[in-house]
Amino acid sequence: MIVRRYGTAALLAEPADPAALLPLAEALRGAPDVVEVVPAARTLLVRASAAALPELRDRLLSAAEQVAADPPAGPVVVLDVTYDGPDVAGTAELLG
Repeated sequence: MIVRRYGTAALLAEPADPAALLPLAEALRGAPDVVEVVPAARTLLVRASAAALPELRDRLLSAAEQVAADPPAGPVVVLDVTYDGPDVAGTAELLG
């Protein structure tokens, strides 16, 4: 995971696996000195006091290891798909 300082009072984390973002955000919400946690598509912004950033960086890295070790379990979702319709033959010919 890459962790960069983001201004004077935040860290920007980019985990190797984007699937870790939401569990990582949840692990940091409510932590001491954390003001705001903002997950995005590939990064996680964590705002805190400037004095807390070194410890917060260590906490981020530790939480990332824990999230990687314990991936969240969830139900398997299967989406059955049928490709049919009057435009299938024309589309297949056009796209090769």
